[in-house]
Amino acid sequence: MKTKFTLMSIVFLLFNCMLFAQKADNEQSIINQRASIKKYHDREELEKMNKGMLLELYIERIEVIVKVLPNIAFTNKPGATISSLGIPDTKENRKALEENIKAADGYFENT
Repeated sequence: MKTKFTLMSIVFLLFNCMLFAQKADNEQSIINQRASIKKYHDREELEKMNKGMLLELYIERIEVIVKVLPNIAFTNKPGATISSLGIPDTKENRKALEENIKAADGYFENT
């Protein structure tokens, strides 16, 4: 009886170790949640802004265009993942998404 309990305890502990040792793949979202327009300005506000403020506004808008526009065919909602859109979550699809995100970041940093 004691050996049965010991054996079951060891099997249970090994099972738990294997369960928690699995790598948790956090799915990347297709559209970055930070890539959004924070505030819309009317013409009077834009005319009152100096060049430095306008430059920051232009950079923000370009970032949204670069990160959102290529993926707008899939979805327009930030935080959507490839699985939530019905695209198989395969290694190739994840790699393509990562390359797309790196390319957008690289383009934005070099522009």
